[in-house]
Amino acid sequence: MNAHAAVEPDGRRPPLRWWARVTTAAEHPEVFAGKSIGQIADHLETIIGGLDHTVPWAIVNASYKQQQDNPGVTEIVKIKGRGHALTIDSGWREVADTALAFVQRFT
Repeated sequence: MNAHAAVEPDGRRPPLRWWARVTTAAEHPEVFAGKSIGQIADHLETIIGGLDHTVPWAIVNASYKQQQDNPGVTEIVKIKGRGHALTIDSGWREVADTALAFVQRFT
């Protein structure tokens, strides 16, 4: 797998979580061979902005439900009043603190 293949045709990069996994898979294909993202990740927290119209709640919730059968903890968090760019808009610290709290539970 070529890491450059993870760039969209219009030049945009996919979401960071996905990009990081693709890059890691490219570097260590023997570890990831034949496994889904859910089998690779121990724990998964999905964070969505309550006002996100780019990726609506129904899509995020369906993805969350697909991951629930994985052995690790799978959680979904909706942050009220936030849109799709919740990690780069003002108030991003709330999103970062939410993600950090999740990670700290397992380290």
